[in-house]
Amino acid sequence: MKLSNIHTHTTYSDGIGSIRENIDEALQCGFVSLGISDHSYTDYEDICLKRDAETQYISEIRHLASEYSGQIEIYCGIELDSNSVYDTSAFDYVIASVHSLKINEEYYPVDFGENAQRQLIERFFNGNEVEFSKRYYDELYRHVSHTLPDVVGHFDLITKYNSIDEESREYRDTALKALRETARFCNRFEVNTGGMSRGYKKTPYPAEFLLRELLSLGGHVIVTSDAHDPATLAYAFDETYTMLREIGFTSADRLTSHGFITEPI
Repeated sequence: MKLSNIHTHTTYSDGIGSIRENIDEALQCGFVSLGISDHSYTDYEDICLKRDAETQYISEIRHLASEYSGQIEIYCGIELDSNSVYDTSAFDYVIASVHSLKINEEYYPVDFGENAQRQLIERFFNGNEVEFSKRYYDELYRHVSHTLPDVVGHFDLITKYNSIDEESREYRDTALKALRETARFCNRFEVNTGGMSRGYKKTPYPAEFLLRELLSLGGHVIVTSDAHDPATLAYAFDETYTMLREIGFTSADRLTSHGFITEPI
């Protein structure tokens, strides 16, 4: 396997390592490439890429890509939030994600703590987890169908706190329908170990039943760690590739200078 990760956060948003620190750790891990993908600017969050720092962010990544040329390939990406308005032409790739829902002109995070998520469900969805799930998946579908990203980010992020009954037939029908609709506009989904590295989950996003559906649709997967700490750049990659093979996947995607390619796993 050629090690790579394209979902990496730095001190430009809510990561704890600089771009250089992430690159150096990637080299220590034997990576062939690394993509930096800090959170896109939003006017209601303080943990995202600041608007006036975007030029510096791109410039630093390009400079370090040149400095480390011949040792590791470095790519400049963005994790594009559904509530961001962006010209993404300056980036090598785009990961489309939903972290907040806009309700009555206010923004409410879906992954900012178990209590906050529960309060959101109680306040606006009468405690109905499935209705909350529908709203989240509708927003993700809208986002992906509008922006046509390269990668769909942590598809079922709302299961982060294990507060959604993923065995519920109603929830599964909602999530499966959303996956099928979303895959029409982008059929490359990240298999994201970030919830595992931060102790919230025992398996990656998306859940196994969703990955099986993606496989049946001929969709592509790309393994990422959603690293906010350089130490987690390759977190649980071996077991994730094992899981994918057990499900039936025979290949995974990797970003190269020629774009995304599909390699056997």
